[in-house]
Amino acid sequence: MPVEWLLIAPILALVLLARVSDSSARALRYSPVGSTSHLVELRALRPELHGERTLFLGNDDFIVWELAGVPVKAPWIGGQMLDIRPQKAWSYGQAFDIDSVDVSVINAADWVITTRDAAQSELPAQLHLVRTTPDFELWRRTGVVAPRQILNEGGESGATLDCRTPTGRALVRNGGKAAVRRPSVVIPVSGIVPPGETITVHLSLSPGAWDLETPYVSSRSVTVSGPGGVLRRLPANLDRPGPRWPIGRVVIPPSGSMTIKIHAANGWFTRLTPAEAGAYMMSIIATPVGTERVVPMRKACGRYVDWYTTPARSSK
Repeated sequence: MPVEWLLIAPILALVLLARVSDSSARALRYSPVGSTSHLVELRALRPELHGERTLFLGNDDFIVWELAGVPVKAPWIGGQMLDIRPQKAWSYGQAFDIDSVDVSVINAADWVITTRDAAQSELPAQLHLVRTTPDFELWRRTGVVAPRQILNEGGESGATLDCRTPTGRALVRNGGKAAVRRPSVVIPVSGIVPPGETITVHLSLSPGAWDLETPYVSSRSVTVSGPGGVLRRLPANLDRPGPRWPIGRVVIPPSGSMTIKIHAANGWFTRLTPAEAGAYMMSIIATPVGTERVVPMRKACGRYVDWYTTPARSSK
């Protein structure tokens, strides 16, 4: 081999290595890599399930792997897997709750996993809360869940009963009971929170305790702060959009006004995340604490109804 090749070959090898490394780094940097936060939480619940039938009311393509060894069903796993009740009229990007599926699906499960969603429908008394994680709740079915009916809710957790309509008048004539509550309030957010930046969201709510949550998607962690300090550091989340994730509880003062701040991380630990990838957060959802109660159907007119029963059906 010529002497000059002995000098040139190492240089060419170094150039090739540099180009390959740069290409690999770019590919890694611009490929979305999800956080393991939800994986860790779900894996922590798996021993509780004892391999028994489980209904998952989130939207996670990897739930079968995350709960490996557990026969799990979900309304959506990469595509629609279970029928949705027609009154819910679900569309992609909306949350699921216990009233999204027929009662036969619930009774076919031993366990139910929901997100920690303050805005979701009230769970039946036959589902007993066993364990919580930062983002999920694990419920054990302890009895047969009786059917309950819902109004045309669409993607919401309830709907207002209009007793001026034929349907509303018929429900009042038939009697029965209804679970009523104050509805959640959706506060719009600008949408994208750029890396390293902070946006301010104004809450205009009635005085009292409210649970805040958001259906966010972000390749970075997000810190939400209120007047008293940090409410929660939300982990990076690349799950499918729809589920509402908890932020924390605030107490709105008599003025009915509060300001919170949302900050998207941009530290050394985000160097493998595209610089332009911020936090996608379209809304903050505020749910008043402890307002649900069961009333006779005639007293539900004009109120937000979570679910109802008729005399022909047993209550919960």
